[in-house]
Amino acid sequence: MAKNSAPPAFLQFIENRTFQRLVLFLVLAYVAYRLYNRWKTQKGRTVGNDKKNLSTGKDYNAVARRLKTSMEGVQLISDNGRENAYSALLSLNDDEFIEVYNEFNKLVDPSSGTLRDWVTSEYVTFGDGGDRLVARMDLLNLP
Repeated sequence: MAKNSAPPAFLQFIENRTFQRLVLFLVLAYVAYRLYNRWKTQKGRTVGNDKKNLSTGKDYNAVARRLKTSMEGVQLISDNGRENAYSALLSLNDDEFIEVYNEFNKLVDPSSGTLRDWVTSEYVTFGDGGDRLVARMDLLNLP
């Protein structure tokens, strides 16, 4: 005598098309929510730039990476790398400055703040250029 029994109730529930659609909808809604929050967080960290006065041969992402590298980790008071990175940023025109600002903010974790936050927490007022960077950000209304 062959034993012919129905699968357990739990397996019947999982095989239900309505349940599968509900799970798929919940997964898609969660992914959309996460992507929206990431976009919303990133949106407030960048500033619009018409890019009219950008040099075609410059790599602004490299300038932003150099700036980030110079501010990471423990720094000595006489750190020429940070001063050189600040000077390079200060030598740019306004559109280029904004472009590097945006590139920097895309590089760092949103919870660590913007370039302004990094500079104000980093700079020493012994003339390393941090005070001039903050003044330039104020002039350009950068958050």
